[in-house]
Amino acid sequence: MPDIETGKLLAGLIPGLVPAAVATFRGRYILAIAALVVCVLAGLAGEYIFSLPMAINFLVTALVLRGRRGKQETSAVYKHSNARFYFLLPGVFWILTFTLFPLIYSLYLSFTNARMQNFARGFSLIGLDNYAAIPNDLRVSETIITSVYLSVGSLLLTLILGTFIAWIFNHDIPGLRIFRSILTMPLFAAPIALGFMGLILFNENSGSINYMIRGLGGQGVSWFTDPWSARTAVLLIDSWQWTPFVFIIILAAMQSIPDELYEAARLDTNSGWLLFRSITFPLIAPALGTVALLRLVETFKILDIPLSMLGGGPGSATQTYSYYIYQTGLRNFDMGYGSALAYILVIIAIVITSVYFQRMRARFE
Repeated sequence: MPDIETGKLLAGLIPGLVPAAVATFRGRYILAIAALVVCVLAGLAGEYIFSLPMAINFLVTALVLRGRRGKQETSAVYKHSNARFYFLLPGVFWILTFTLFPLIYSLYLSFTNARMQNFARGFSLIGLDNYAAIPNDLRVSETIITSVYLSVGSLLLTLILGTFIAWIFNHDIPGLRIFRSILTMPLFAAPIALGFMGLILFNENSGSINYMIRGLGGQGVSWFTDPWSARTAVLLIDSWQWTPFVFIIILAAMQSIPDELYEAARLDTNSGWLLFRSITFPLIAPALGTVALLRLVETFKILDIPLSMLGGGPGSATQTYSYYIYQTGLRNFDMGYGSALAYILVIIAIVITSVYFQRMRARFE
């Protein structure tokens, strides 16, 4: 027999006993068996991380289902019950455990000298010392330069390419659905895998990018040894992945524009550029602003591609601010300083989104 850890088995069995007992008492025997089986499997897979939400879900189901009653009585119970709120409990539990608690606890750590060396024996509060050390950290200034270059460059490139492709596909083209499906495929690729793909494409000796450049009569680019070339390579890979996201949103916005507006405008001009500038662009501007905000916040978190593609190199040229947070908190185990760095990023993201929504609110009011 396989060696099953008793702790993991009990981690799923104990939470599953409560909903199973309630379901049995209410005559829902299949639900009771399902609760035990699912909770035990969840416990074996991930201990309490998965078994507790499963148990809460089955418990809510057992409490909501009222045993064997008539159809009219049962439907009346469903209509006047608060089942829709109870079924939110697993999601609420998950958010509180894995989102709200880490957010609050990391804020507390940012005011301490927490490190791996003193985490077990205890750490002390040091006030704003971690935040005061950030402006004097030379690595922070370097990572900010890299992050700004990647954020602004990737944002502009994805917006321009995504809008242009959406404008092309907004016309009647044979095989339009097939091309749409193909264009959205990069969006579902894992960033780590894209980093390894970039490692092959931008190889200085045998990569296909340098091969095409040499075939056109140019010289190969030092993608992995020149700092700005390495940053550009990361930028191109990230833009290639997220251009389909802009394409999908902007295409939906373009297709929502009434055809009557274009028909009326064509009485005065047949210029596609004038039609785009006077009709299409003003009407897709809200969607364009929203997708720009989402992309800007997303670019702040660029970590996977430079990590897997270049390991942050050459030197530390492709280490973004998020990369530095990861390296400080999870590689060097300086949890206090790493939490302070992370909260600066959170504050910046909150400020940007707040300004954007205030401008949008003022525009539509």
